[in-house]
Amino acid sequence: MQRREASVKIMKLTSFFLIFAVLWVVPAAGIDAGYYNDRANKYYEKGRYDDAVRDYTRALEINPDDPVACYDRANAYYRKGQYDKAIEDYTRAVKLNPGDADAYYNRGLAYFFTGKFEKAVKDYTRAIEINPKDAGAYNNRGNAYAKLGRYDDAVRDYSSALDISPEYKKAYHNRELALAGKAAAKTGPDNWDSKDTAGSADVGNEGMAGTAETLTKDSSESGRDQTAYKRRGKDFLEKGQYDDAIGEYTKATEADSRDAESFKGLGNAYYEKGDYDDAARNYSTALDLAPGDAEIHFKLGNICSRRKEYDEAIKEYTKAIELEPLFGRAYNNRGNAFYRKGYFEDAFRDWGKSGEIGRGQPGVPDR
Repeated sequence: MQRREASVKIMKLTSFFLIFAVLWVVPAAGIDAGYYNDRANKYYEKGRYDDAVRDYTRALEINPDDPVACYDRANAYYRKGQYDKAIEDYTRAVKLNPGDADAYYNRGLAYFFTGKFEKAVKDYTRAIEINPKDAGAYNNRGNAYAKLGRYDDAVRDYSSALDISPEYKKAYHNRELALAGKAAAKTGPDNWDSKDTAGSADVGNEGMAGTAETLTKDSSESGRDQTAYKRRGKDFLEKGQYDDAIGEYTKATEADSRDAESFKGLGNAYYEKGDYDDAARNYSTALDLAPGDAEIHFKLGNICSRRKEYDEAIKEYTKAIELEPLFGRAYNNRGNAFYRKGYFEDAFRDWGKSGEIGRGQPGVPDR
């Protein structure tokens, strides 16, 4: 009996370790470059640039020819002040995608801040060739010309920026500085503060998760205002001041009706307030502008669950899981929806998966 009991114990232990090994491998097996890119985008949004660089690097190890990941990692390096590394990645990005105006624009910024003004001029020129209506590129090329003492060229570029965007106060200010610089070059530098010759570069705002957008270009005052509205909206949201957050995010959407991140923020504020109709409407707009946001699909699933629309909830949770295969909360909440539909086997399967990933408790709603 003792030998048999020992054999049974060994068999049980063997089975346990085999199951554990399988569970250990399965989550990792589903990770692809897209997963690392998405997670890196989230790190970037939170200002965790070291973590973002690490995940973009993992994505590039899987797919070395992805120009978006190259561009995104360059932006993260730029934010860290590692301009040489940023330039390397922007260069790689434009080789893979020669028509990417933003990559030229941002490489121009990196060249500018490393004192390589001639190279900055070339990159802004290329960005303008691709997108002739980019006021920010004209402004920044004007800055580089001013640094080179080419004040006539600088004035011309600032004027072009103002032709495109008449309310562009920074370009107007920079043009005044360039005119003063030109006058000082003729009369001597004693009456002019030469440190201002470059004007103000437009380094711009951080764009939404999932397309991994730019450092670029607040090409107008409204662009800079929109960034401020989003920042204040986020601060209010984190403090639980939902009405104030709604006010700020609403202004952000009015300043830029194509910015998915602003609509997502507005949706989040309505969601936390419990106004699910307005939350769902703004989430849908955000997805129309930038499809592929797992968190939005997760929140839409929660909204459907609270309305007892369990079939729709299951669809939304499933989309979230397809976009982010290790989304434990989505498995947990889809399990809840399956359970309420009477699909107990599916429910326990999803709860088990959630437990494997290590997030959430089976059957417990997770916001």
